[in-house]
Amino acid sequence: MSPILNKIFLLRHGETVWNTEKRLQGVLDSPLTSRGREQVKMYGAWLRNVLQGQPIQLVSSPLPRCQTSASIIAPMLELTPAAITVDDRLRELSFGDWQGQKVDDIITTDALRYYSREADLWEVAAPQGESFRDASIRLGSWLSDNRRTTIVVISHGCVGQILRGLHADMNSKQITALDHRHGIIYVLGLGGGIESVAVADHINIAV
Repeated sequence: MSPILNKIFLLRHGETVWNTEKRLQGVLDSPLTSRGREQVKMYGAWLRNVLQGQPIQLVSSPLPRCQTSASIIAPMLELTPAAITVDDRLRELSFGDWQGQKVDDIITTDALRYYSREADLWEVAAPQGESFRDASIRLGSWLSDNRRTTIVVISHGCVGQILRGLHADMNSKQITALDHRHGIIYVLGLGGGIESVAVADHINIAV
């Protein structure tokens, strides 16, 4: 089999408890649900079939929901937990004062700022949080460092949007309009190409 070169396999962590409760996580965390663990196992099975034992780097956001996801996938790719690289640049956007709150509650108590952000996700951050533009600086740095490698990346919804958009040279409106569902593996190839594979989409939930 020919080696798979210069591709980034981009995954979102499995579903979490706060995902099911419609709570903003940001740089806070909640554990994977049983369905989330099944999603991750399906990621791993697909990757194992595609990679067929080829050497691969496995890189994770520092947040526990991603590291847990990576620890499930690692043995399926014949990697030890020690082989997982953690990169802080892949952490989710901070949602500041809104972290841990349900979206419906934020709309009730802070509607003006919530809808102002929704109207311009690229420029407007949550109170004390981080905008898409802010995060694009660290994520652009990470992408520049990893364009010439073959790598599996476990990250987050907003992070995945930004990485895909930067890779494909999209503008800010295109980036913030991208979906960020669970259950999808995005394959970032040379020349800005992106392939999406619905690996566990049939057990997907809305964010």
